[in-house]
Amino acid sequence: MALFLLTWFLLFLAIGMVWPSWRVMQRHGKTVWVLPRSDTAEGVASFGFKVMIAALLIYHVLRAAGLPSDEFGPLHWMENVATQIAGLALLALSLPLVVLAQAHMGAAWRIGIDHKDSPKLMTSGVFRWSRNPIFLGMRLSLLGLLLIDPTAVTLTVFVAGEILMHMQVRLEEAFLASHFGLEYISYQNRTQRWFGLPGQKSGA
Repeated sequence: MALFLLTWFLLFLAIGMVWPSWRVMQRHGKTVWVLPRSDTAEGVASFGFKVMIAALLIYHVLRAAGLPSDEFGPLHWMENVATQIAGLALLALSLPLVVLAQAHMGAAWRIGIDHKDSPKLMTSGVFRWSRNPIFLGMRLSLLGLLLIDPTAVTLTVFVAGEILMHMQVRLEEAFLASHFGLEYISYQNRTQRWFGLPGQKSGA
């Protein structure tokens, strides 16, 4: 299972981040990675995401190398077949959701907030059900990892990921509201932040 999770993590990085970034830069000549190094909220979130990805990579490599879960604070009360099956289902759902959302975004795909370019407001496709389908996919992936391999490390990463993604989403919402004005407010009012049926009034 440890080798499977390492393979999955590398696949998620390759398909969910590296490939679409390279594709946009090659086809459109636009900078995709816009993660600032500063003491602003955006800079803190950016640094947090980098640390989280590095920590997950190290963890998966150590687990695949044979270090048992006992070395990472196992959460035995979560260890059962049902939670593992649920975790695998979440992993199976998360990456296709991310890929589909990126396909809808096309040249608008960015990692971070691009203050220098005029973004396109995405409201169709999976963006009809969620204003943040890519972050939703990432959240599902981290929860799936926790359910499959419940340790103090995966729990810490899950909680940190929740905090960072909620922070980044609110920063992006503020940027989009200032950039698109009433158009974004209307979209925000009819579409849930994370998930909801189209036309269902948003509570966030």
